Amino acid sequence: MDVGFTPVSDAPPPSTLKRPLENPTVTPAPRKKVSFAGETPTATETSPKPPPSTATKYKDRTNGGATVDVANKHLQRRAAWGDLGSVSQRAVVVAAPTEKDVDAWTSSKAYGGTESTQLAVGTATRYRHMFTPPGERCAALDASLVEAAQKIRENFSEKDVEPCAIGTATQTPALFCGRVCLDALDGRLNKSSVCLEGERSEGGFRVPLDLTAVEGSYALFPGQVVGVVGSAPGEDGTILARSIILGSPAPPASTPAKQMQEFHTKQQNNQPLSIWAASGPYTTSDDLDYSPLKDLLAACRAAKPDAV
Repeated sequence: MDVGFTPVSDAPPPSTLKRPLENPTVTPAPRKKVSFAGETPTATETSPKPPPSTATKYKDRTNGGATVDVANKHLQRRAAWGDLGSVSQRAVVVAAPTEKDVDAWTSSKAYGGTESTQLAVGTATRYRHMFTPPGERCAALDASLVEAAQKIRENFSEKDVEPCAIGTATQTPALFCGRVCLDALDGRLNKSSVCLEGERSEGGFRVPLDLTAVEGSYALFPGQVVGVVGSAPGEDGTILARSIILGSPAPPASTPAKQMQEFHTKQQNNQPLSIWAASGPYTTSDDLDYSPLKDLLAACRAAKPDAV
């Protein structure tokens, strides 16, 4: 009787297998690092350090009042205030309010009291600053929207495009005028969050604004009144914009040239106007002393520009 058998291999058992020794003189190739957006680099990943900051604090600056750049250097500059000579009459005289004026404007009697006679600054009625009733704020915003939208419609001249109220479904191109707003109470304005709000007389609807097909460049911000040429085929009133009208052109100058020349000769003593424009914030990151604003007012007192 034949008995079968399996030949035994001469190889050592798995437990006795060893990895061959690596040559210690050969440096292994560095592994490629892969990172994804949103990941935070580990502590072992080194990055070049930014150069040390050379910014100085506002109070420690050494170039205060220096002129950084001058545009249109060929134009005539107004002479210093002391060199203007005697001017018989200034066009506008602006006086700072006295402490008595401030007390009258901020007293309890100045706003709604039975003995109130002093009106708030810049208003025709007695209201305390930033305490206007919400209903009147809404009415003022809607009035500005109606006026701006009317000017856009008057200057719009594209044929076969008729004005249409926001919230109305239409397959044909139409002109929609409204105020740019967000689709939420907070957040940032982007292409997917832009809405257009209509006038209260037309329902005050707020609908999404699709800007995918808009050609050319444009800039939008919340509260801006614009005209949109497009269609609204859907039931939700979404406007498929084709082009955007960023407001109406400014009205032409209404003052005759002769009157302007007379003003330049008599009121300005043949000197050009000096108009200053300043932009805040007027506080620094390390204090709330309004040092930049104080320096600006000091410069205004010294140079005495015609308008600030």
